[in-house]
Amino acid sequence: MSNVYIWLNGEIVNADGAVIPHKDAGFLRGLGVFDTLLGDQGTPVKADLHFQRLIDNVKTVLLHDLDVSIGHFTAVAEELLQKNEGACAHTGDFRLNGGVTW
Repeated sequence: MSNVYIWLNGEIVNADGAVIPHKDAGFLRGLGVFDTLLGDQGTPVKADLHFQRLIDNVKTVLLHDLDVSIGHFTAVAEELLQKNEGACAHTGDFRLNGGVTW
């Protein structure tokens, strides 16, 4: 079992147990947006700028609004940086995709 945790469909889970449906638009067509942020001692650096960039890109690429607040985004980023200490504690990758199609 890996010591890497991710946020998948609103829950923090161990990466080894993560499952992406075969009908997922990100998997099938590469439809999605991503952003990588730096962590400094478990705290995301400039989270507000990263969050705004994700919001803007979701609207442009996925054509809908992101239903997450800046407070929740920052809290999840902090928890992931802390849980992943030693594995990937200095950066966080955020990938949002188009969801299940058909």
